[in-house]
Amino acid sequence: MLKGTTLDKKLHQMYIPNPYLQTCNKIHFTEIYGLFVTFIDITTLSFAFGLLACGLSVRELILKEYITLK
Repeated sequence: MLKGTTLDKKLHQMYIPNPYLQTCNKIHFTEIYGLFVTFIDITTLSFAFGLLACGLSVRELILKEYITLK
């Protein structure tokens, strides 16, 4: 449970006011988890875009080589 210090009270007020600390921890966990999932989504997207861009440039190179060979 919460201690009577001002720091604990301030930390407690940052989240939805609730007499139970467990609820606060749960809210904090979901916030962190949400950020983590968002981070994974961003990295996956950037990786996919990177692969796509790489694939396009390789395709262009192959086309150029093919045209010059003809």
